[in-house]
Amino acid sequence: MKRIFSVILTILVILPLVSCGGGEPLNTDGEAPAEPAPVTTSDGGEIALPDGFSVGFGRSDMTPTKLPIYTFQGKQGYRVAERLYVTSVAVSDGENVVLFVSVDSRGISNTMASIGRKRIANTFHIPEENVILTATHTHAGVDLARETDVAVSSWFSTFYSKHLPEAVEESLRDLTPATMTHGQSTVEACYNRRYKMSDGTWLSNRYADEGTYAVGSESEVDNVMNLLYFERAGKKPVAFLNFQCHPSTASWETISSDWIDPLRKNVEEVYGALFSYYQGAAGVLMHKTILPDALSLTETDAVGNHFSKAFDAAYQARVPAETGKLSVASGSTVGRFMEVTAEEWAELAAYNAAPEEDKTEILSWFVANARQKIKKYNAKGVMEVAIPHTAVSFGDVGIVTAGYELFHETGLYVKENSPFKITLTFGYTNENLGYIPPKESFPHGEYEVESCIFVEGTAEACGETMLELLKQVAK
Repeated sequence: MKRIFSVILTILVILPLVSCGGGEPLNTDGEAPAEPAPVTTSDGGEIALPDGFSVGFGRSDMTPTKLPIYTFQGKQGYRVAERLYVTSVAVSDGENVVLFVSVDSRGISNTMASIGRKRIANTFHIPEENVILTATHTHAGVDLARETDVAVSSWFSTFYSKHLPEAVEESLRDLTPATMTHGQSTVEACYNRRYKMSDGTWLSNRYADEGTYAVGSESEVDNVMNLLYFERAGKKPVAFLNFQCHPSTASWETISSDWIDPLRKNVEEVYGALFSYYQGAAGVLMHKTILPDALSLTETDAVGNHFSKAFDAAYQARVPAETGKLSVASGSTVGRFMEVTAEEWAELAAYNAAPEEDKTEILSWFVANARQKIKKYNAKGVMEVAIPHTAVSFGDVGIVTAGYELFHETGLYVKENSPFKITLTFGYTNENLGYIPPKESFPHGEYEVESCIFVEGTAEACGETMLELLKQVAK
């Protein structure tokens, strides 16, 4: 079965390389080619970039028609609750283009992201580095991180051959001169799900009836919503929203973009704007549904409606922002795997051999899953990996990405030290390496720490890499 899927992946990668036509090869030394090939359509026609700053929007409905299909942690979606989309926002300075492509999925593995970015790069003659492919992190979307599931390979093929290029091409054809405003608001229904119990222990994502909660949590919460609003002559405006909060109201046995769907619908109906959403540093950030003093927001529509009020506050607070030349820089942080002792490997072997009902007596699912991942890497002689980051700037705006669940402590650190007036952080981008918590989380344990495959201090190293890339694109 794995061999079948390997063949499918090969076909997906090779076909776009063959069919893209005689474009310039991708530059491998980091320098721009002297005469870059023009941006093209899928049929080879040239797209003339408007002079100056412009923005285009495209969207494709990628909701699967054949169910069930994998969503999160091995769950399968059996019915469609909300539609799933791939959304592309193209930003151009008249000479270059960057694509911000958002997919309603839990995450995108490196293999899947590489296939998608290469297809876009070769089809439209846009540098692969300029393709930002990110997930909204809905827990009820098709799981683009499950790259070994042959059962969903047919949907993957359609995604790469139809939905992804369709959204991108629409956004490129839609490029229109634009001006930019920026607004911020504070979201009430957002909290740190790692909090201290009255007995001094720490719990993560637990319900109120499991104990009495102490006041305070592990760190301050980044509950700021950032809105870039692009006004375009003769075209609908584009709302480019960056916020950090888990989309996890929907059942994992449904297909849903979660609270992002009612938020999208509200914005497009009330403001007449085209909506795009980019998940931020959402590690341990949840909507309030489980604390004793929480707002009664337990359903997808209720949470989406609440966030719509925050959107309106950001919209009303908008001020003009400067646009400018596009600048892109990519880099990586060395992610060294945690050491696993002989005794811990023996525990994993016992876990794997045990009946399903006895497994949790040996290890938690999270610890076992982390060790399984490290084992797979070690079997290939791999002891560390490159954790990818990309920074993009235009005018007052600096955007920096992370290929994992970016925790809000790291996101706040980057924002507070950024050289830009407006800094946006994207998690789950171009890779899906799981949780990378900050140092202060490790003594408290819980599943984010148990699931982390990297040594303590990796989050802080990633933060420094992200800042360095922002400094590069600020020059």
